[in-house]
Amino acid sequence: ALPISFALFFSLLLSLFLSGCSGAEERSWQSGQNALSKGNYTEAAAAFQKAGSFQDSDRLFRYAEAWISLENGDYANANATFLALGDFKDCILMSTYCSAREQEALAQEAFSSGDADRAVNATLEAYRLFDELSLFQDSDVHLSSSRDMLYSKAMEWMNTGRYADAASCFDGLGSWQDSASYKIYCSALSLETQHSYMKAAGLFSSIPEFLDSSSRAEAALSQAYQQ
Repeated sequence: ALPISFALFFSLLLSLFLSGCSGAEERSWQSGQNALSKGNYTEAAAAFQKAGSFQDSDRLFRYAEAWISLENGDYANANATFLALGDFKDCILMSTYCSAREQEALAQEAFSSGDADRAVNATLEAYRLFDELSLFQDSDVHLSSSRDMLYSKAMEWMNTGRYADAASCFDGLGSWQDSASYKIYCSALSLETQHSYMKAAGLFSSIPEFLDSSSRAEAALSQAYQQ
């Protein structure tokens, strides 16, 4: 058997070693937290990796990695990581935010390729998600940008006779400004092109003070009686 004094010395040495390791991991963890609070995600990820198994270092490492993916425009990968982390920190909201940013990127890509229809559909989804997030992160800035684009495209489509598409755009904007009235107005115009004059008259009559709805309602009724 080892002498008692040597066994005690070995035990103390092991304790000091383990304590030193734990202290180093804790310092790395704290360094990671400081970097995370400043938005230095690459630095934070490296620190949490060094922290090993100390507290929640593994989840914080993956959280920082998700943010790195997000900042690099890899929204799908960032979203997958935030989803996998579940209710850790703000991951559920971050997952929705990544989905919105991904739809926004798809819209920009579609506009660049000249596919306005696909761009509008993606922007409508981005708008819905940013609206759901309200003031989370910079969602309000992206929300405003999406809203302006949708309103502009809806007006363009209305003025070029794409009434049903315009109505869909205005519908996506909900009660913002005069979107609700424009939705009804464009829906009525669409019905007129289908010779559904009685239904068109009903819609125009529901917004009598909007644009020329009152006179259009009368004209649509007149057309209906002549059918």
